[in-house]
Amino acid sequence: MIEGGLLKILEILDYVEDQEIIANSCKIIRICLRDELIYDRVATQFPQLSTLFIEKMAKWNTSLPIVQESSSALRNYVRKPEYAKLLKPEAVDVMVDLARDPRFDKVKPVLG
Repeated sequence: MIEGGLLKILEILDYVEDQEIIANSCKIIRICLRDELIYDRVATQFPQLSTLFIEKMAKWNTSLPIVQESSSALRNYVRKPEYAKLLKPEAVDVMVDLARDPRFDKVKPVLG
């Protein structure tokens, strides 16, 4: 059931161009990833999640809510080394650029 719901949220993230919906979708995923049982299932079934969060941060790099929620969701996703290894090297560039932007001072600890 969780996987089906997560698939719907991933579809929303792919097709919707509304900042509030994107930020809230990332927030839902972030909250789901806090639960250990759900985390392992989601992380193994959706290894592309880290890429999706980075893509949203890069595309919406002027939106504090999207950067904040997607970076927090990414932090929850890569908390185990085996899933952190799935993060593409280009992702670091995106996060460094955002961390350097004074608009995102509030999010710097999460981006770190």
